[in-house]
Amino acid sequence: MSENISRRMLNLPLELFLCIMQELYAPDVLSLGQTCRAIRSAVNQRDVWEAILRATCRLNQLFEPSYHPIEDLDILKLQRAALEPWRRSASFTWELPSDNPSRGKKM
Repeated sequence: MSENISRRMLNLPLELFLCIMQELYAPDVLSLGQTCRAIRSAVNQRDVWEAILRATCRLNQLFEPSYHPIEDLDILKLQRAALEPWRRSASFTWELPSDNPSRGKKM
């Protein structure tokens, strides 16, 4: 059944596929590309990652890369640039250890 769904998804026009991809976060698009070969092939198109990078810049209120225009970046650099805000935010998240004595105390 999932193969039928993925095939129907791949029959969408590229513009509609791009609209769907722009609604997803970059890490989710990367995960989606790991579901099957056909979707990975569709997700790894340059147009998809250019759109995702532009959407990531808008979402995170970042300027598009000006040192290298997006059109000059290869697919791997596009992916890295689109994923960078999520990599950075993941490096700043932390949890309190469960044996922290100040955790249950009110100050």
